[in-house]
Amino acid sequence: KFFKLSLSKYFFVIGFILNINVFGQKSLINFLETTENSKIGALGGNNITSQKRNNYFLSNPAFSYQNKKIISINYLNYISDINSSSILFTDSSSSFGNYGVGVKYFSHGKFKYYDQSGIYNGDFYPREILLSLSKSFRINKFIIGSNINYFYSKLFEEKISGILVDIGSIFTPFEYKEISFGLVIKNFGLSFFNDEMIPFNINIGNTFKPKYMPLKFSFTYRYYVKSIENNNITVGVEGIFSKFLSIQFGYNHLLNNNMKLPNSTKINGISYGIELLLSRFMINYSRVMINSISSTNAISLSINFKKF
Repeated sequence: KFFKLSLSKYFFVIGFILNINVFGQKSLINFLETTENSKIGALGGNNITSQKRNNYFLSNPAFSYQNKKIISINYLNYISDINSSSILFTDSSSSFGNYGVGVKYFSHGKFKYYDQSGIYNGDFYPREILLSLSKSFRINKFIIGSNINYFYSKLFEEKISGILVDIGSIFTPFEYKEISFGLVIKNFGLSFFNDEMIPFNINIGNTFKPKYMPLKFSFTYRYYVKSIENNNITVGVEGIFSKFLSIQFGYNHLLNNNMKLPNSTKINGISYGIELLLSRFMINYSRVMINSISSTNAISLSINFKKF
């Protein structure tokens, strides 16, 4: 009875948020679209179906289902002194089922504040934070999950906060074949007391591994329902050397288009990474080539209190 009551309350809150009209917003909350998980970054920056040994449910709430008693720490060294980090924990309980809790912190670095007369008035530190609660369950061949997120943003004097919902699913049609399809609705919600543009988007993805090939392929398409951003497609390839070692390569089409330098013909948005498994520990590193003069680095550490 307690489980049924908790579950009904959980989905009542989600339904309430989803029925709020949030269209009519003005500026973009951008940090919601930046991933600091190094494996997802290596696979192109957006992946909703490579859930094995990955509990980053901020990408797809269904990721919190199979990954139990795992804590992951993620860090992204973004452009200049901009950094993003997160800590996520996934587990299951008899009363609430499979769940995840996480916090994401995004720092824009340090800025000097000058008034209109050019007088220095000290430093300020723009920052943003996301708190997330995830819930997931299985229905036959479908894994379905949802996140309830609270975000807070303070870039200068104005403060912005709000409630968002993500709903995601993973469909595995064949029990003994490594192929999965994903669908995620992200960032549906509202901001409090401000008319901010929340990047509401829909993601469709697929991951498959040919039977006799040590390669795994991923494709993800992101459609922005309400945003100034353009739609995007990411492609990822994972080379599996053994149970303990794999490498990843990716391509992000939006990065390639948006970050081109003048008169440059080079392909941008290329990423690569490595995954190393050591008993209860998993270490991932990735690098994204934004353009010829700028790149990002990310590292993730996952600890399984049972064993991978």
